[in-house]
Amino acid sequence: MHDEYHVMVLPRASAYSFVNVEPGDNILIDFELNDEPQDREIFQIKVTNPTALHSVCARFEDLFPLSKAGAGYRGVAVLYELLAVIDEQLAVEYADLSRAELIRAGVQYLKKNFKSPTVSSSEAARHCRMSPAYFRRMFGRIYRMTPTEYIGTLRLECAKSLLSGEFESVEVVAQACGFSNLSHFYKSFAQSTGMTPKKYAAKHTLL
Repeated sequence: MHDEYHVMVLPRASAYSFVNVEPGDNILIDFELNDEPQDREIFQIKVTNPTALHSVCARFEDLFPLSKAGAGYRGVAVLYELLAVIDEQLAVEYADLSRAELIRAGVQYLKKNFKSPTVSSSEAARHCRMSPAYFRRMFGRIYRMTPTEYIGTLRLECAKSLLSGEFESVEVVAQACGFSNLSHFYKSFAQSTGMTPKKYAAKHTLL
Protein backbone atom coordinates (compact mmCIF):
# COMPACT_ATOMS: atom_id res chain seq x y z
CA MET A 1 0.00 0.00 0.00
CA HIS A 2 1.37 3.39 -1.04
CA ASP A 3 -0.62 5.23 1.63
CA GLU A 4 -4.04 4.93 3.23
CA TYR A 5 -5.82 5.86 0.00
CA HIS A 6 -3.63 4.31 -2.71
CA VAL A 7 -2.25 0.94 -3.74
CA MET A 8 0.82 0.62 -5.94
CA VAL A 9 0.91 -2.39 -8.28
CA LEU A 10 4.50 -3.40 -9.05
CA PRO A 11 4.69 -5.96 -11.90
CA ARG A 12 7.34 -8.66 -11.98
CA ALA A 13 10.88 -7.40 -12.72
CA SER A 14 9.96 -3.79 -11.84
CA ALA A 15 12.71 -1.67 -10.31
CA TYR A 16 11.52 0.57 -7.50
CA SER A 17 12.37 2.08 -4.12
CA PHE A 18 10.29 3.77 -1.44
CA VAL A 19 10.86 6.18 1.42
CA ASN A 20 8.67 6.70 4.48
CA VAL A 21 7.94 10.40 4.95
CA GLU A 22 5.76 9.70 8.00
CA PRO A 23 5.77 6.93 10.64
CA GLY A 24 3.69 3.96 9.56
CA ASP A 25 3.61 0.55 7.90
CA ASN A 26 4.18 -0.41 4.28
CA ILE A 27 2.31 -3.55 3.36
CA LEU A 28 4.05 -5.49 0.57
CA ILE A 29 2.46 -8.67 -0.79
CA ASP A 30 4.52 -10.62 -3.30
CA PHE A 31 2.78 -13.06 -5.67
CA GLU A 32 2.90 -14.19 -9.29
CA LEU A 33 0.22 -14.58 -11.94
CA ASN A 34 0.70 -17.26 -14.57
CA ASP A 35 -0.47 -15.03 -17.43
CA GLU A 36 0.99 -11.72 -16.24
CA PRO A 37 2.18 -9.58 -19.21
CA GLN A 38 5.91 -8.95 -19.19
CA ASP A 39 5.66 -5.31 -20.31
CA ARG A 40 3.13 -4.08 -17.77
CA GLU A 41 4.06 -0.77 -16.12
CA ILE A 42 3.85 0.25 -12.47
CA PHE A 43 0.48 1.84 -11.76
CA GLN A 44 -1.51 3.24 -8.86
CA ILE A 45 -5.06 2.47 -7.72
CA LYS A 46 -7.08 5.02 -5.77
CA VAL A 47 -8.77 3.46 -2.72
CA THR A 48 -12.19 4.82 -1.80
CA ASN A 49 -12.75 2.36 1.05
CA PRO A 50 -9.43 1.92 2.92
CA THR A 51 -11.13 0.19 5.86
CA ALA A 52 -12.08 -2.82 3.73
CA LEU A 53 -8.57 -3.06 2.30
CA HIS A 54 -6.92 -2.78 5.73
CA SER A 55 -9.19 -5.51 7.08
CA VAL A 56 -8.16 -7.98 4.37
CA CYS A 57 -4.47 -7.09 4.73
CA ALA A 58 -4.68 -7.62 8.50
CA ARG A 59 -6.18 -11.07 7.97
CA PHE A 60 -3.39 -11.90 5.54
CA GLU A 61 -0.78 -10.79 8.08
CA ASP A 62 -2.36 -12.95 10.81
CA LEU A 63 -1.66 -16.08 8.75
CA PHE A 64 2.11 -15.87 9.29
CA PRO A 65 4.11 -17.93 9.78
CA LEU A 66 2.73 -19.96 6.87
CA SER A 67 4.10 -23.14 8.46
CA LYS A 68 0.88 -23.42 10.46
CA ALA A 69 -1.50 -26.10 9.20
CA GLY A 70 -3.74 -24.81 6.43
CA ALA A 71 -2.13 -21.37 6.41
CA GLY A 72 -1.01 -21.65 2.79
CA TYR A 73 -4.50 -22.40 1.50
CA ARG A 74 -6.05 -19.71 3.68
CA GLY A 75 -3.41 -17.30 2.39
CA VAL A 76 -4.46 -17.98 -1.21
CA ALA A 77 -8.11 -17.44 -0.27
CA VAL A 78 -7.35 -14.11 1.41
CA LEU A 79 -5.18 -13.08 -1.53
CA TYR A 80 -8.09 -13.63 -3.91
CA GLU A 81 -10.30 -11.61 -1.56
CA LEU A 82 -7.71 -8.83 -1.63
CA LEU A 83 -7.70 -8.89 -5.43
CA ALA A 84 -11.52 -8.72 -5.37
CA VAL A 85 -11.42 -5.60 -3.15
CA ILE A 86 -8.87 -3.97 -5.49
CA ASP A 87 -11.02 -4.87 -8.50
CA GLU A 88 -13.99 -3.16 -6.83
CA GLN A 89 -11.87 -0.03 -6.35
CA LEU A 90 -10.96 -0.09 -10.04
CA ALA A 91 -14.65 -0.34 -10.93
CA VAL A 92 -15.35 2.79 -8.85
CA GLU A 93 -12.44 4.62 -10.50
CA TYR A 94 -13.59 3.70 -14.01
CA ALA A 95 -17.13 4.78 -13.11
CA ASP A 96 -15.76 8.20 -12.13
CA LEU A 97 -13.93 8.39 -15.44
CA SER A 98 -17.17 7.60 -17.27
CA ARG A 99 -18.98 10.33 -15.33
CA ALA A 100 -16.19 12.78 -16.13
CA GLU A 101 -16.59 12.05 -19.83
CA LEU A 102 -20.34 12.65 -19.62
CA ILE A 103 -19.88 16.17 -18.22
CA ARG A 104 -16.66 17.03 -20.06
CA ALA A 105 -18.36 19.51 -22.42
CA GLY A 106 -19.94 21.31 -19.47
CA VAL A 107 -16.65 21.54 -17.59
CA GLN A 108 -14.95 22.93 -20.70
CA TYR A 109 -17.71 25.53 -20.94
CA LEU A 110 -17.11 26.59 -17.31
CA LYS A 111 -13.34 26.83 -17.84
CA LYS A 112 -13.80 28.93 -20.97
CA ASN A 113 -16.50 31.25 -19.63
CA PHE A 114 -15.85 31.59 -15.89
CA LYS A 115 -14.96 35.28 -16.33
CA SER A 116 -18.39 36.03 -17.74
CA PRO A 117 -21.04 37.26 -15.26
CA THR A 118 -23.63 35.16 -17.09
CA VAL A 119 -21.82 31.81 -16.77
CA SER A 120 -24.09 29.22 -15.14
CA SER A 121 -24.37 25.55 -14.31
CA SER A 122 -27.65 25.46 -16.27
CA GLU A 123 -25.83 26.45 -19.45
CA ALA A 124 -23.07 23.94 -18.68
CA ALA A 125 -25.75 21.26 -18.33
CA ARG A 126 -27.20 22.27 -21.70
CA HIS A 127 -23.80 21.62 -23.29
CA CYS A 128 -23.98 18.09 -21.87
CA ARG A 129 -27.60 17.62 -22.95
CA MET A 130 -28.74 16.84 -19.42
CA SER A 131 -30.86 18.52 -16.77
CA PRO A 132 -29.20 21.10 -14.49
CA ALA A 133 -29.98 18.99 -11.41
CA TYR A 134 -28.37 15.86 -12.91
CA PHE A 135 -25.33 17.85 -14.06
CA ARG A 136 -24.84 19.31 -10.58
CA ARG A 137 -25.14 15.85 -9.02
CA MET A 138 -22.60 14.32 -11.42
CA PHE A 139 -20.27 17.29 -11.02
CA GLY A 140 -20.36 17.00 -7.23
CA ARG A 141 -19.51 13.28 -7.31
CA ILE A 142 -16.38 13.93 -9.37
CA TYR A 143 -15.12 17.31 -8.16
CA ARG A 144 -16.44 17.21 -4.57
CA MET A 145 -17.82 20.73 -4.97
CA THR A 146 -20.70 22.47 -6.72
CA PRO A 147 -20.32 24.08 -10.18
CA THR A 148 -20.74 27.47 -8.51
CA GLU A 149 -17.88 26.73 -6.12
CA TYR A 150 -15.79 25.56 -9.08
CA ILE A 151 -16.43 28.84 -10.91
CA GLY A 152 -15.40 30.72 -7.78
CA THR A 153 -12.18 28.69 -7.58
CA LEU A 154 -11.32 29.47 -11.20
CA ARG A 155 -11.96 33.16 -10.62
CA LEU A 156 -9.78 33.24 -7.52
CA GLU A 157 -6.92 31.51 -9.34
CA CYS A 158 -7.28 34.08 -12.11
CA ALA A 159 -7.10 36.90 -9.55
CA LYS A 160 -4.04 35.41 -7.86
CA SER A 161 -2.28 35.21 -11.22
CA LEU A 162 -3.04 38.84 -12.12
CA LEU A 163 -2.09 40.11 -8.66
CA SER A 164 1.30 38.42 -9.01
CA GLY A 165 2.19 40.75 -11.88
CA GLU A 166 1.54 44.36 -12.83
CA PHE A 167 -2.08 45.44 -12.43
CA GLU A 168 -4.02 48.69 -12.51
CA SER A 169 -6.13 48.20 -9.39
CA VAL A 170 -7.79 45.51 -7.29
CA GLU A 171 -11.15 46.53 -8.74
CA VAL A 172 -9.92 45.97 -12.30
CA VAL A 173 -8.52 42.55 -11.35
CA ALA A 174 -11.82 41.53 -9.75
CA GLN A 175 -13.83 42.55 -12.82
CA ALA A 176 -11.34 40.92 -15.21
CA CYS A 177 -11.76 37.60 -13.40
CA GLY A 178 -15.56 37.67 -13.33
CA PHE A 179 -16.34 39.15 -9.91
CA SER A 180 -19.19 41.65 -10.33
CA ASN A 181 -19.41 42.35 -6.59
CA LEU A 182 -16.22 43.84 -5.12
CA SER A 183 -17.24 43.11 -1.53
CA HIS A 184 -17.81 39.44 -2.41
CA PHE A 185 -14.39 39.34 -4.09
CA TYR A 186 -12.62 40.68 -0.98
CA LYS A 187 -14.44 38.20 1.26
CA SER A 188 -13.80 35.19 -1.01
CA PHE A 189 -10.16 36.12 -1.51
CA ALA A 190 -9.55 36.48 2.23
CA GLN A 191 -11.21 33.11 2.92
CA SER A 192 -9.04 31.44 0.27
CA THR A 193 -5.66 33.03 1.02
CA GLY A 194 -5.93 34.43 4.54
CA MET A 195 -4.98 37.91 3.35
CA THR A 196 -6.33 40.87 1.40
CA PRO A 197 -5.67 41.19 -2.35
CA LYS A 198 -3.21 44.04 -1.78
CA LYS A 199 -1.21 42.09 0.81
CA TYR A 200 -1.18 39.08 -1.52
CA ALA A 201 0.10 41.30 -4.34
CA ALA A 202 2.82 42.78 -2.15
CA LYS A 203 3.96 39.30 -1.18
CA HIS A 204 3.77 37.64 -4.60
CA THR A 205 4.52 40.38 -7.13
CA LEU A 206 7.24 39.20 -9.49
CA LEU A 207 10.40 41.28 -9.23
